[in-house]
Amino acid sequence: MKKILFVTGNYYPDISATGVCIDNVASYFIKKNWDVSVISKRNSLLWNKYENINEKKIYRIDVNFYERVVQNIFLKIVYKLFSNIINLVLLPIWPIKSIKIIKRYVKQIRTLNKREQFDFIVFAINPPFCLLVNYILKVKYKNEIKAKTVVYYLDMLMEECHSKFLNKEKTNNRIYNLERKTLPMFEMVFFSDSHKDIYNDERYDFIQKRYFIGLPSLMVDCLYENNKDTNNCEILNLVYAGSIGKENRNPDLIIEFFKRLCKEKKIKVNLNFYGKILDGYKFHTYQDNFIKINHGGCLSRTEMIEKYKKADFLLNIDNVNQNIIPSKIYELISMKKPILNFTIYNNSIIDYYLEKYKYFISVKYDKFSKKEIENVKEFLEENRNVKIDSLEILNDYIENTPESFFSIIKNYE
Repeated sequence: MKKILFVTGNYYPDISATGVCIDNVASYFIKKNWDVSVISKRNSLLWNKYENINEKKIYRIDVNFYERVVQNIFLKIVYKLFSNIINLVLLPIWPIKSIKIIKRYVKQIRTLNKREQFDFIVFAINPPFCLLVNYILKVKYKNEIKAKTVVYYLDMLMEECHSKFLNKEKTNNRIYNLERKTLPMFEMVFFSDSHKDIYNDERYDFIQKRYFIGLPSLMVDCLYENNKDTNNCEILNLVYAGSIGKENRNPDLIIEFFKRLCKEKKIKVNLNFYGKILDGYKFHTYQDNFIKINHGGCLSRTEMIEKYKKADFLLNIDNVNQNIIPSKIYELISMKKPILNFTIYNNSIIDYYLEKYKYFISVKYDKFSKKEIENVKEFLEENRNVKIDSLEILNDYIENTPESFFSIIKNYE
Protein backbone atom coordinates (compact mmCIF):
# COMPACT_ATOMS: atom_id res chain seq x y z
CA MET A 1 0.00 0.00 0.00
CA LYS A 2 1.31 3.44 -0.97
CA LYS A 3 1.60 6.04 1.78
CA ILE A 4 1.07 9.78 1.48
CA LEU A 5 1.32 12.64 3.99
CA PHE A 6 -0.52 15.95 3.57
CA VAL A 7 0.95 18.97 5.39
CA THR A 8 -1.33 21.97 5.86
CA GLY A 9 -2.31 24.75 8.26
CA ASN A 10 -5.92 24.68 9.41
CA TYR A 11 -7.81 21.40 9.21
CA TYR A 12 -10.59 19.68 11.12
CA PRO A 13 -12.34 20.81 13.25
CA ASP A 14 -11.59 24.42 12.16
CA ILE A 15 -11.25 23.72 8.46
CA SER A 16 -10.19 26.47 6.05
CA ALA A 17 -10.72 26.74 2.28
CA THR A 18 -7.29 25.16 1.77
CA GLY A 19 -8.21 22.45 4.26
CA VAL A 20 -11.41 21.69 2.34
CA CYS A 21 -9.42 21.08 -0.85
CA ILE A 22 -6.88 18.91 0.95
CA ASP A 23 -9.68 16.91 2.56
CA ASN A 24 -11.26 16.25 -0.85
CA VAL A 25 -7.94 15.08 -2.24
CA ALA A 26 -7.06 13.00 0.83
CA SER A 27 -10.48 11.27 0.74
CA TYR A 28 -9.94 10.39 -2.91
CA PHE A 29 -6.56 8.79 -2.15
CA ILE A 30 -8.24 6.68 0.53
CA LYS A 31 -10.80 5.47 -2.01
CA LYS A 32 -7.86 4.41 -4.15
CA ASN A 33 -6.49 2.34 -1.23
CA TRP A 34 -3.67 4.65 -0.20
CA ASP A 35 -2.66 5.10 3.42
CA VAL A 36 -3.27 8.79 4.29
CA SER A 37 -1.91 10.97 7.09
CA VAL A 38 -2.41 14.70 7.68
CA ILE A 39 -0.40 17.20 9.74
CA SER A 40 -2.10 20.45 10.71
CA LYS A 41 -2.05 23.12 13.40
CA ARG A 42 -3.63 22.63 16.84
CA ASN A 43 -5.20 26.01 17.48
CA SER A 44 -7.05 24.95 20.62
CA LEU A 45 -5.94 22.99 23.68
CA LEU A 46 -9.31 21.24 23.52
CA TRP A 47 -8.36 19.51 20.26
CA ASN A 48 -6.71 16.11 20.37
CA LYS A 49 -3.12 15.89 19.19
CA TYR A 50 -4.04 12.76 17.25
CA GLU A 51 -7.35 11.74 15.74
CA ASN A 52 -8.55 9.32 13.07
CA ILE A 53 -11.36 10.80 10.96
CA ASN A 54 -12.75 8.75 8.08
CA GLU A 55 -9.53 6.70 7.84
CA LYS A 56 -7.36 9.84 7.74
CA LYS A 57 -4.75 9.89 10.51
CA ILE A 58 -4.60 13.49 11.72
CA TYR A 59 -1.64 14.79 13.74
CA ARG A 60 -1.90 18.31 15.18
CA ILE A 61 1.01 20.63 15.95
CA ASP A 62 0.81 23.04 18.89
CA VAL A 63 0.89 26.66 17.74
CA ASN A 64 2.65 29.53 19.49
CA PHE A 65 0.96 31.31 22.37
CA TYR A 66 0.24 34.48 20.40
CA GLU A 67 -1.41 32.45 17.61
CA ARG A 68 -3.69 30.80 20.16
CA VAL A 69 -4.45 34.14 21.73
CA VAL A 70 -6.13 35.40 18.57
CA GLN A 71 -8.50 32.43 18.75
CA ASN A 72 -9.70 33.70 22.16
CA ILE A 73 -12.25 36.48 21.87
CA PHE A 74 -11.41 37.85 25.32
CA LEU A 75 -7.72 38.26 24.54
CA LYS A 76 -8.19 39.59 21.00
CA ILE A 77 -8.28 43.22 22.10
CA VAL A 78 -5.03 42.82 24.05
CA TYR A 79 -3.44 41.11 21.08
CA LYS A 80 -4.41 43.92 18.73
CA LEU A 81 -2.67 46.44 20.99
CA PHE A 82 0.61 44.55 20.62
CA SER A 83 0.15 43.17 17.08
CA ASN A 84 2.11 46.02 15.46
CA ILE A 85 5.05 45.40 17.79
CA ILE A 86 4.91 41.65 17.12
CA ASN A 87 4.72 42.15 13.36
CA LEU A 88 7.61 44.63 13.43
CA VAL A 89 9.79 42.19 15.37
CA LEU A 90 8.99 39.44 12.86
CA LEU A 91 9.52 41.68 9.83
CA PRO A 92 13.04 40.34 9.02
CA ILE A 93 11.65 36.82 8.42
CA TRP A 94 8.31 37.84 6.86
CA PRO A 95 6.23 36.16 5.34
CA ILE A 96 7.32 33.54 7.87
CA LYS A 97 5.75 34.37 11.23
CA SER A 98 7.34 31.78 13.48
CA ILE A 99 10.58 29.82 13.49
CA LYS A 100 9.26 27.63 16.29
CA ILE A 101 6.27 26.35 14.29
CA ILE A 102 8.62 25.40 11.43
CA LYS A 103 10.80 23.40 13.83
CA ARG A 104 7.74 21.63 15.22
CA TYR A 105 6.51 20.68 11.76
CA VAL A 106 9.96 19.41 10.77
CA LYS A 107 10.19 17.34 13.93
CA GLN A 108 6.72 15.84 13.47
CA ILE A 109 7.34 14.94 9.82
CA ARG A 110 10.66 13.28 10.67
CA THR A 111 9.02 11.29 13.49
CA LEU A 112 6.15 10.09 11.33
CA ASN A 113 8.38 9.34 8.36
CA LYS A 114 10.66 7.08 10.42
CA ARG A 115 7.62 4.98 11.24
CA GLU A 116 5.61 5.24 8.02
CA GLN A 117 8.25 5.71 5.30
CA PHE A 118 6.00 7.85 3.12
CA ASP A 119 6.09 7.60 -0.66
CA PHE A 120 4.91 11.19 -1.10
CA ILE A 121 4.68 14.29 1.11
CA VAL A 122 2.31 17.00 -0.14
CA PHE A 123 2.64 20.53 1.26
CA ALA A 124 -0.38 22.82 0.85
CA ILE A 125 -0.06 26.55 0.17
CA ASN A 126 -1.10 28.44 2.21
CA PRO A 127 0.57 28.59 4.80
CA PRO A 128 3.90 29.85 3.38
CA PHE A 129 6.03 28.23 6.09
CA CYS A 130 5.44 24.88 4.36
CA LEU A 131 8.00 25.95 1.76
CA LEU A 132 10.72 26.30 4.39
CA VAL A 133 9.72 23.09 6.15
CA ASN A 134 10.44 21.12 2.98
CA TYR A 135 13.65 23.12 2.34
CA ILE A 136 15.00 22.13 5.76
CA LEU A 137 14.00 18.49 5.27
CA LYS A 138 15.72 18.34 1.88
CA VAL A 139 18.91 20.10 2.96
CA LYS A 140 19.43 18.94 6.52
CA TYR A 141 17.70 15.55 6.54
CA LYS A 142 17.96 14.42 2.91
CA ASN A 143 19.30 11.00 3.98
CA GLU A 144 16.16 10.42 6.06
CA ILE A 145 13.47 11.67 3.70
CA LYS A 146 13.19 9.42 0.66
CA ALA A 147 9.64 10.51 -0.17
CA LYS A 148 8.91 12.59 -3.25
CA THR A 149 7.88 16.03 -2.02
CA VAL A 150 5.12 18.03 -3.69
CA VAL A 151 3.79 21.53 -3.15
CA TYR A 152 0.18 22.26 -4.04
CA TYR A 153 -0.70 25.95 -4.45
CA LEU A 154 -4.32 26.26 -3.36
CA ASP A 155 -3.83 30.02 -2.88
CA MET A 156 -1.46 32.60 -4.31
CA LEU A 157 1.12 33.71 -1.79
CA MET A 158 1.37 37.11 -3.46
CA GLU A 159 -2.34 37.69 -2.87
CA GLU A 160 -2.79 36.10 0.54
CA CYS A 161 0.30 37.43 2.36
CA HIS A 162 0.33 41.06 3.43
CA SER A 163 2.42 43.20 5.76
CA LYS A 164 1.50 46.72 6.80
CA PHE A 165 5.22 47.52 6.95
CA LEU A 166 5.94 46.55 3.33
CA ASN A 167 4.53 48.02 0.13
CA LYS A 168 3.24 45.76 -2.63
CA GLU A 169 6.50 45.74 -4.59
CA LYS A 170 8.58 44.77 -1.55
CA THR A 171 5.97 42.20 -0.56
CA ASN A 172 6.08 40.53 -3.97
CA ASN A 173 9.89 40.58 -4.01
CA ARG A 174 10.04 38.90 -0.60
CA ILE A 175 7.68 36.16 -1.71
CA TYR A 176 9.39 35.64 -5.06
CA ASN A 177 12.78 35.30 -3.33
CA LEU A 178 11.30 32.75 -0.92
CA GLU A 179 9.86 30.78 -3.85
CA ARG A 180 13.10 30.98 -5.82
CA LYS A 181 15.00 29.50 -2.89
CA THR A 182 12.54 26.77 -1.93
CA LEU A 183 10.54 25.61 -4.97
CA PRO A 184 13.52 23.92 -6.72
CA MET A 185 13.63 21.53 -3.75
CA PHE A 186 10.26 19.97 -4.70
CA GLU A 187 9.92 17.17 -7.24
CA MET A 188 6.56 18.57 -8.36
CA VAL A 189 4.82 21.94 -8.06
CA PHE A 190 1.08 22.27 -8.70
CA PHE A 191 -0.66 25.56 -9.49
CA SER A 192 -4.25 26.49 -10.23
CA ASP A 193 -4.91 26.63 -13.96
CA SER A 194 -6.28 30.16 -13.52
CA HIS A 195 -2.78 31.34 -12.53
CA LYS A 196 -0.97 29.88 -15.52
CA ASP A 197 -0.16 33.34 -16.90
CA ILE A 198 1.78 34.12 -13.72
CA TYR A 199 3.62 30.90 -12.93
CA ASN A 200 4.30 29.79 -16.48
CA ASP A 201 6.51 32.84 -16.95
CA GLU A 202 10.21 32.25 -17.64
CA ARG A 203 11.12 33.86 -14.31
CA TYR A 204 9.82 30.63 -12.72
CA ASP A 205 11.94 28.33 -14.88
CA PHE A 206 13.85 27.31 -11.77
CA ILE A 207 10.94 24.96 -10.91
CA GLN A 208 11.66 21.34 -11.85
CA LYS A 209 8.16 20.23 -12.86
CA ARG A 210 5.18 22.56 -13.09
CA TYR A 211 1.59 21.38 -13.39
CA PHE A 212 -1.53 23.49 -13.86
CA ILE A 213 -4.78 21.83 -12.81
CA GLY A 214 -8.23 22.83 -11.61
CA LEU A 215 -8.94 23.49 -7.96
CA PRO A 216 -10.05 20.14 -6.44
CA SER A 217 -13.05 21.34 -4.45
CA LEU A 218 -15.92 19.78 -6.42
CA MET A 219 -17.69 17.44 -3.99
CA VAL A 220 -18.46 14.39 -6.11
CA ASP A 221 -20.40 12.59 -3.36
CA CYS A 222 -22.87 15.47 -3.15
CA LEU A 223 -23.37 15.40 -6.91
CA TYR A 224 -24.93 11.96 -6.69
CA GLU A 225 -27.30 12.84 -3.88
CA ASN A 226 -30.87 13.72 -4.78
CA ASN A 227 -31.96 17.33 -4.67
CA LYS A 228 -34.54 18.20 -2.04
CA ASP A 229 -38.16 17.72 -2.98
CA THR A 230 -39.75 20.36 -5.18
CA ASN A 231 -40.47 23.49 -3.18
CA ASN A 232 -44.16 24.20 -3.41
CA CYS A 233 -43.86 26.84 -0.74
CA GLU A 234 -44.48 30.42 -1.77
CA ILE A 235 -41.35 31.60 0.03
CA LEU A 236 -37.94 31.09 -1.63
CA ASN A 237 -35.02 30.02 0.58
CA LEU A 238 -31.76 31.77 -0.36
CA VAL A 239 -28.53 30.84 1.45
CA TYR A 240 -25.11 32.52 1.69
CA ALA A 241 -22.25 30.93 3.62
CA GLY A 242 -18.93 32.68 4.18
CA SER A 243 -17.36 35.62 5.92
CA ILE A 244 -18.89 39.10 5.72
CA GLY A 245 -17.42 42.40 6.84
CA LYS A 246 -17.16 46.13 6.33
CA GLU A 247 -14.35 46.00 3.76
CA ASN A 248 -14.76 42.68 1.97
CA ARG A 249 -18.04 40.95 1.13
CA ASN A 250 -20.15 43.66 2.72
CA PRO A 251 -23.78 42.49 2.40
CA ASP A 252 -25.49 45.85 2.98
CA LEU A 253 -26.10 46.65 -0.69
CA ILE A 254 -27.17 43.07 -1.40
CA ILE A 255 -29.73 43.25 1.41
CA GLU A 256 -31.05 46.55 0.04
CA PHE A 257 -31.15 44.99 -3.44
CA PHE A 258 -33.36 42.14 -2.23
CA LYS A 259 -35.60 44.44 -0.21
CA ARG A 260 -36.32 46.42 -3.35
CA LEU A 261 -36.64 43.33 -5.55
CA CYS A 262 -39.13 41.66 -3.21
CA LYS A 263 -41.20 44.81 -2.74
CA GLU A 264 -41.38 45.76 -6.43
CA LYS A 265 -41.89 42.25 -7.82
CA LYS A 266 -43.97 40.86 -4.93
CA ILE A 267 -41.55 37.97 -4.37
CA LYS A 268 -41.34 36.34 -0.93
CA VAL A 269 -37.84 35.38 0.22
CA ASN A 270 -35.99 34.08 3.26
CA LEU A 271 -32.45 35.43 2.97
CA ASN A 272 -30.15 33.47 5.30
CA PHE A 273 -26.50 34.34 5.98
CA TYR A 274 -24.05 32.04 7.78
CA GLY A 275 -20.38 32.47 8.67
CA LYS A 276 -17.91 34.75 10.43
CA ILE A 277 -18.59 38.47 10.88
CA LEU A 278 -15.36 40.46 10.45
CA ASP A 279 -14.11 44.03 10.92
CA GLY A 280 -16.68 44.84 13.60
CA TYR A 281 -19.49 44.72 11.03
CA LYS A 282 -22.96 44.96 12.59
CA PHE A 283 -25.52 42.63 11.04
CA HIS A 284 -29.15 43.69 11.40
CA THR A 285 -31.98 41.20 11.05
CA TYR A 286 -35.05 42.40 9.17
CA GLN A 287 -38.55 41.23 8.31
CA ASP A 288 -41.53 42.61 6.40
CA ASN A 289 -44.36 41.13 4.36
CA PHE A 290 -42.04 39.99 1.57
CA ILE A 291 -38.58 39.29 2.99
CA LYS A 292 -37.00 37.88 6.13
CA ILE A 293 -33.26 38.45 6.65
CA ASN A 294 -31.32 36.52 9.25
CA HIS A 295 -27.76 35.60 10.28
CA GLY A 296 -27.50 32.04 11.58
CA GLY A 297 -23.98 32.30 13.02
CA CYS A 298 -21.02 30.02 12.29
CA LEU A 299 -21.69 26.42 11.38
CA SER A 300 -19.53 23.36 10.88
CA ARG A 301 -18.90 22.34 7.30
CA THR A 302 -21.27 19.38 7.67
CA GLU A 303 -24.02 21.63 9.03
CA MET A 304 -23.44 24.12 6.25
CA ILE A 305 -23.78 21.48 3.55
CA GLU A 306 -27.15 20.56 5.03
CA LYS A 307 -28.23 24.20 4.77
CA TYR A 308 -27.13 24.25 1.14
CA LYS A 309 -29.16 21.15 0.38
CA LYS A 310 -32.35 22.71 1.73
CA ALA A 311 -31.88 25.96 -0.20
CA ASP A 312 -33.66 26.93 -3.40
CA PHE A 313 -30.86 29.26 -4.51
CA LEU A 314 -27.26 29.77 -3.34
CA LEU A 315 -25.53 33.15 -3.10
CA ASN A 316 -21.91 34.07 -3.62
CA ILE A 317 -20.44 37.50 -2.81
CA ASP A 318 -17.45 38.24 -5.01
CA ASN A 319 -14.11 38.91 -3.37
CA VAL A 320 -12.76 42.45 -3.70
CA ASN A 321 -9.43 40.88 -4.67
CA GLN A 322 -10.06 39.17 -8.01
CA ASN A 323 -6.78 37.18 -7.94
CA ILE A 324 -7.75 35.07 -4.94
CA ILE A 325 -8.92 31.61 -5.97
CA PRO A 326 -12.63 31.23 -5.10
CA SER A 327 -12.51 27.59 -4.00
CA LYS A 328 -16.00 27.76 -2.49
CA ILE A 329 -17.61 28.21 -5.91
CA TYR A 330 -17.09 24.53 -6.74
CA GLU A 331 -18.77 23.53 -3.50
CA LEU A 332 -21.78 25.55 -4.61
CA ILE A 333 -21.79 23.83 -8.00
CA SER A 334 -21.69 20.46 -6.22
CA MET A 335 -25.04 21.25 -4.58
CA LYS A 336 -26.80 21.28 -8.00
CA LYS A 337 -28.51 24.57 -7.16
CA PRO A 338 -28.94 27.80 -9.14
CA ILE A 339 -26.30 30.37 -8.07
CA LEU A 340 -26.49 34.15 -7.82
CA ASN A 341 -23.07 35.80 -7.82
CA PHE A 342 -23.06 39.38 -6.51
CA THR A 343 -20.19 41.47 -7.77
CA ILE A 344 -19.07 45.06 -8.28
CA TYR A 345 -17.09 44.14 -11.41
CA ASN A 346 -18.24 44.16 -15.03
CA ASN A 347 -16.18 41.02 -15.67
CA SER A 348 -16.01 39.05 -12.45
CA ILE A 349 -13.45 36.27 -12.01
CA ILE A 350 -16.40 34.10 -10.95
CA ASP A 351 -17.75 34.36 -14.49
CA TYR A 352 -14.60 32.54 -15.64
CA TYR A 353 -15.10 29.72 -13.17
CA LEU A 354 -18.83 29.41 -13.85
CA GLU A 355 -18.78 29.78 -17.62
CA LYS A 356 -19.68 26.10 -18.08
CA TYR A 357 -22.44 26.17 -15.45
CA LYS A 358 -25.77 27.09 -17.03
CA TYR A 359 -27.62 27.90 -13.83
CA PHE A 360 -26.02 31.07 -12.57
CA ILE A 361 -26.32 34.80 -12.92
CA SER A 362 -23.84 37.58 -12.08
CA VAL A 363 -25.48 40.62 -10.51
CA LYS A 364 -23.87 44.03 -10.24
CA TYR A 365 -25.25 45.14 -6.91
CA ASP A 366 -23.52 48.50 -6.53
CA LYS A 367 -26.19 50.01 -8.80
CA PHE A 368 -29.87 49.21 -8.35
CA SER A 369 -30.77 49.37 -12.03
CA LYS A 370 -34.19 48.27 -13.22
CA LYS A 371 -32.43 45.91 -15.60
CA GLU A 372 -30.64 44.07 -12.78
CA ILE A 373 -33.87 43.84 -10.77
CA GLU A 374 -35.73 42.39 -13.75
CA ASN A 375 -32.89 39.97 -14.59
CA VAL A 376 -32.86 38.53 -11.07
CA LYS A 377 -36.67 38.26 -11.01
CA GLU A 378 -36.60 36.27 -14.24
CA PHE A 379 -33.74 34.08 -13.00
CA LEU A 380 -35.62 33.23 -9.79
CA GLU A 381 -38.78 32.39 -11.72
CA GLU A 382 -37.07 30.28 -14.39
CA ASN A 383 -34.90 28.28 -12.00
CA ARG A 384 -37.17 27.90 -9.00
CA ASN A 385 -37.38 24.10 -9.20
CA VAL A 386 -34.84 23.33 -11.88
CA LYS A 387 -33.39 19.81 -12.02
CA ILE A 388 -29.66 19.85 -12.69
CA ASP A 389 -27.97 16.77 -14.14
CA SER A 390 -25.09 15.37 -12.07
CA LEU A 391 -23.25 13.80 -15.00
CA GLU A 392 -23.39 17.05 -16.94
CA ILE A 393 -21.64 18.86 -14.07
CA LEU A 394 -19.09 16.10 -13.63
CA ASN A 395 -18.22 16.09 -17.33
CA ASP A 396 -17.86 19.87 -17.40
CA TYR A 397 -15.84 20.10 -14.19
CA ILE A 398 -13.83 16.86 -14.14
CA GLU A 399 -10.66 18.98 -13.77
CA ASN A 400 -11.99 20.20 -10.43
CA THR A 401 -12.10 16.76 -8.89
CA PRO A 402 -9.07 15.20 -7.15
CA GLU A 403 -8.71 12.72 -10.04
CA SER A 404 -6.28 14.88 -12.05
CA PHE A 405 -3.93 15.34 -9.11
CA PHE A 406 -4.15 11.66 -8.15
CA SER A 407 -3.35 10.51 -11.69
CA ILE A 408 -0.20 12.63 -11.89
CA ILE A 409 1.03 11.46 -8.47
CA LYS A 410 0.26 7.81 -9.21
CA ASN A 411 2.08 7.87 -12.53
CA TYR A 412 5.10 9.89 -11.38
CA GLU A 413 8.44 8.37 -12.27
